[in-house]
Amino acid sequence: MIQGPGDSRSSDIESAALSNWQQGDCVLNVSGFLYRFHAQEPATFESQEAAGESDVVEVDVPGFVVVSQTCDIQRAAAERPFVTVCALLQCSEWLSVDDVRKCLRPRFAFVPGVASLGLVADLDQVMTIEKPLMTSWQSTRGCQTDNDQRAFAAAVARKFARFAFPDDFVQLMGDFTNLVKRKHGRMQSDEGRALAALREIRVAATPDWNAASIQLHFTFIRHDEQTAAAGQSWAHWLAKWLAQIPKVGRYAAVHGVVSSLPEIRADEYVVSDQLDLDHLSTSEERVD
Repeated sequence: MIQGPGDSRSSDIESAALSNWQQGDCVLNVSGFLYRFHAQEPATFESQEAAGESDVVEVDVPGFVVVSQTCDIQRAAAERPFVTVCALLQCSEWLSVDDVRKCLRPRFAFVPGVASLGLVADLDQVMTIEKPLMTSWQSTRGCQTDNDQRAFAAAVARKFARFAFPDDFVQLMGDFTNLVKRKHGRMQSDEGRALAALREIRVAATPDWNAASIQLHFTFIRHDEQTAAAGQSWAHWLAKWLAQIPKVGRYAAVHGVVSSLPEIRADEYVVSDQLDLDHLSTSEERVD
C-alpha cells in the first residue's frame, strides 16, 4: 500500500533504516522469489512441480541484489514506495564468475561483495518489493568502491539497452565467436591469456548497419596494464582474430586495432557497440 500523509512517522523510521542501503547491496539467506508462467505450458519441470495448479511460483534463491538506484532507495516511501531487486544465482559449470566480471554475459551482473561465494546477479529474474520489507533485511555491501558501483550500474544499463546486431553480422561472426568461447578462460594457452587481457571488444559499422556495403572496425580494448600480449605481440593476435571474420555479403572490409581505454577517442567509443558471448547468437537461438 502506498503511504499517505498520516504515515509520516513510520515513513521516517523506514527512511532511516534504508539510509545505508545502496544500489548493488545484497541480502543473503532469504527466499521467496516470485514469478508467473503460462499455466498450461510451464517453462520448466521444476516450475510445474512448484506451482501445482497455480501459475504463480515462489522459488528459493541464494538471496537478492538491489538494482534500484541509490537515490531512489533512500527517498521517502511515500514518494517512492517500491524497490527493484534481482535474484542472486549460484555459478556452475556453464557460468563462471569471471565471465560475468568481464561483461561477457549481459544477462548477469558481477557483484564483488558476494563473488567469493560464487554468486552473481541474474538480471532476468527481477522482482518489485515494498520498502518496509527491506527494513527487516541484513544488508551485505555489494560494491565497495566507486568503480565497483559504476561497473554494476553499467551492467544493469547494458542488459536493457544493448544493441541488437543484424543476424547476417551474427552469422559472419560464427568462427570468431566459437574461437572466443573455446579459448576464453583457458589460462594455460597464450591465446587464452591474451583474451583474458581484454576488457571488452567493440565494433562499429561504416556508414551504418543498414547500408548495402559496410566496413567493420573492431576495437579490442586491453586492460591498461596489459602493454604486452601473452607469448606474442598484440599485432599477432589482432591479425589472427580478424582472420576469423570473413569479408562476405554486405561486409566489404574488416579492420581493427588493439588499444587501451585512455587511447580511444570518446566519439569512437560512443559510435561503437560492445560484443559479448550472448550477443553473438541469431534471433532464433538467442537465449542469453
